[in-house]
Parts: sequence; C-alpha cells; structure tokens
Amino acid sequence: MNEYSYRLMVQTSETPLSSWLGRSHWPKAQRSMWRRASQAYGQVLNAMFSAAQTNLDAQVVRLSARKVRPHSQLLRGPALAALLDYEEEVDPDIVVMTTHGRTGLARFALGSIADGMVCEGVAPVLLTPSHGGPSGSIGSALVPLDGSALAEVALTMVQTLAGKPLARVRLLRVTKDRAETPAARSYLTEKIVPRVSAWGLHVESHVEEGIAGLTIAAAAKDVDIVIMSTHGRGGFDRLRHGSVAQRVIRDMSVPVLLVRSKPD
Repeated sequence: MNEYSYRLMVQTSETPLSSWLGRSHWPKAQRSMWRRASQAYGQVLNAMFSAAQTNLDAQVVRLSARKVRPHSQLLRGPALAALLDYEEEVDPDIVVMTTHGRTGLARFALGSIADGMVCEGVAPVLLTPSHGGPSGSIGSALVPLDGSALAEVALTMVQTLAGKPLARVRLLRVTKDRAETPAARSYLTEKIVPRVSAWGLHVESHVEEGIAGLTIAAAAKDVDIVIMSTHGRGGFDRLRHGSVAQRVIRDMSVPVLLVRSKPD
C-alpha cells in the first residue's frame, strides 16, 4: 500500500485508524509502516493546528489595536460544516469572508466554502475580494434592483446601515432594451427613491440598458460596497439575478454584501 492509498483511507474510511493498525492479519512489517505513517500524519495535523492558532492570535492582536473586541475560535473538521455549525451556535449579525483562497474567484460559484455559507447559512454574508483593496469606509453603496420583492430585500440592510456609516446610495436598474426603460425609471423614482430618502440618505437612481453583470460591475467602480439580495438555499443558480450575481462577485473590486431572503 503506497502513501496515496494511506492518505485516501484516512480521509474516507469509517473505521477508526487505531482499529486498522491493530488488526492481527496485517504483516508485522506493514503494521510498523502504518504506525510510523500514523505518527507522521498526527505530527502534520498538530503542526497545522498550531500554525492556525498562531495566525488567529496574530489577528486578535491586530484587531485589538483597532479598538475592536475580537474573539477567536479554532474549528476542526470539514470547513463548511464546521463554519455552519458555529454560525448557528453564535448567531452572528454578519459573516465576513474573502473570495480569494484556494478555489479563487473563478470557482466561487461552483461549490466553494463562501458559496456554501451563502446558500446554507442564515446571516448576511460580506464578501471581500483579495484584489482591488478596500477603501477603508462604507460611505456609498450600489444597490442593483430588478423590480422584484426578492431584490428589494437588500433595502433592509441599507436601512440598517443608514447614517452608520452609509450616507449615499445609488440605485441601479438594468434593462434589456429601451422599451423597458420608462417603467424601470418610474419604479425607481416613484417607489424606491422616496422610501430610501426617508432614511436620511442621499439617493440617486439610474436606469441603464445592457448586460446586467457587466453594467453592475462598471457602476460599482466608484462606490464602497455593493448590496444585493440572494435567494439563499439552493446556491447561486437560484438567485433571481442568476448568473448576474456570479458575474458581479467574480468581477467586482469592491466588497459585496449578500442579504438572504427567506426561501420559498
């Protein structure tokens, strides 16, 4: 049995490793090899846990210096399952994640941990890209709407952030052709703008014709954050915006705050 076979067994077998090592039918030399491999595997895991804890401790120091009261927790097990369990336990107001990592932005919508948190979690998720760099403030936001009640769920977060620290909101409706423009403009100016303005925010509205994902990404270049809703359970293929949201997240150079609506 080679190293790959050993690694595969450790990851997939439902039988405890100690049980395998103690089986009498294994030749003595092979049992010895397994024990050495098991010890090496344990040392690697311990080193990984130690490095992770060191990193967490460093982040605590970093955040404390910024007058934040951080708490760190090292979780063990499959990443997504562990994070979902911990989210349910602590019930946070928001989950903040980066879309960088090993899978990268291109694979984000294809089953990454961040996608899993959006699909299966309960709290809003703030996704920050590793590229582009944060502005250091959340004074202005772009809110894409499509006329649906689902998209308008994002406005609940806009209201929560109004004045603390959000000050300016740009509402955007993207149409497929000019025939839709009058109704789209009326929807924003008559229904949405008065609602958002009542929260003490400076509001501007825009209706643009084009490809939704590209248009949204272009409109977000001079704002601090994009706030939009997600259908939640079922993944990005169940977003009302569909592939639009995937494109926005993949191409965006500013953070994207996804607010979950209740599932159907």
